[in-house]
Amino acid sequence: MDSKELINALDYLEREKGINRDILIKSIEQGLLSVYQKRSNLKNLNLHLDPKTGEIAFFDQEGREIPAYTFPLDRMAATAAKQVIIQQLREAEREATYQEFKGKEGEIINAMVERYETRGLLVNIGRTEGIFLKAHLLPKEYYRRGDRIQGYILEIRKSFKGPQVMLSRTHPDFIKSLFKEEISEIKEGIIKVEAIARYPGECSKIAVSSQDPKIDPVGTCIGIKGSRIKTILKELRGERVDVIRWNEKPELFIANALSPAKCKEIKIKLDRKESWVILDDDQLSLAIGKRGQNVKLAAKLTGFQINIKSRSASKEESLPAIVILPGIGEKIVQSLVKAGISSIKELAEIQISTLLKIKGIGKKKAEKIIKIAKEAMDKEK
Repeated sequence: MDSKELINALDYLEREKGINRDILIKSIEQGLLSVYQKRSNLKNLNLHLDPKTGEIAFFDQEGREIPAYTFPLDRMAATAAKQVIIQQLREAEREATYQEFKGKEGEIINAMVERYETRGLLVNIGRTEGIFLKAHLLPKEYYRRGDRIQGYILEIRKSFKGPQVMLSRTHPDFIKSLFKEEISEIKEGIIKVEAIARYPGECSKIAVSSQDPKIDPVGTCIGIKGSRIKTILKELRGERVDVIRWNEKPELFIANALSPAKCKEIKIKLDRKESWVILDDDQLSLAIGKRGQNVKLAAKLTGFQINIKSRSASKEESLPAIVILPGIGEKIVQSLVKAGISSIKELAEIQISTLLKIKGIGKKKAEKIIKIAKEAMDKEK
């Protein structure tokens, strides 16, 4: 690489990539100096690269200039020097790209689909590549090369190929960012997103509050006949999103979170983050939801264990907090309730021998149930 090529490269990186020219010069000087020092066996050698002409000058420790011909490079050394310059320019460009995207973590970015790989979906986001790992793509969605896709920037990783932008469409904050983009009141801080709970691709709950008592946060987010939330739902490929009014009083927040069910009475224990909800028999299935998703989302959203009990108060109709545990079906829940087991804590501390006495529970099932309960308790700590 001659002086003219070097100056052109510096001009391009400074103009197009926004990289500070002084930083580029210093990194190249350091790289070249190591090559010349090895060839000349001089340790107290200084090197200066003219940022305008690309010419190299040498100086001793006292600052006296040393003629360039004193340091002739053979073919191999010249090649090494050229590789050093190229490598330093690449590293500077990679670092600038890394810093650019590092400042965008937590934002939504538009990308173009390139191809699927074993680990996930690769996309083009301009200066570098982005990737959606399989777990961060919505279920059943499929893209073709050239399709446009939106993603939430989770983190930026450094790799030998350059910065890698990790993207997600399943992260709860993806929904938060979509709301921020579409609902101006959220962007302006008038409406605040307090909490989000999500089953990606299926259903989500988002709790919102208003800093202005005259503005209804739920109605503002949804819009007339769903006009304001329509674009968000389209982007989420049919995922149901319930917009919930946040309340600082846990009882009211829990009641709102269990919507569309209407609660009659709620009792809570703040120290244990546990609640008991009583509702009419016809509201029971609404509160629980399909595969228990409604009550599970409400528990995630509020941070409370939720024990649901119907008005009739029979054991068969009483569903405790263990209904929110993944991997434990409703029949098993009913059997546990009949046996007098009504909380996750009880289940986590129970003996296997006690569970084996319950009809329909074998040793493997008992071990799995206790494991699930213990994991749930650990998450609360």
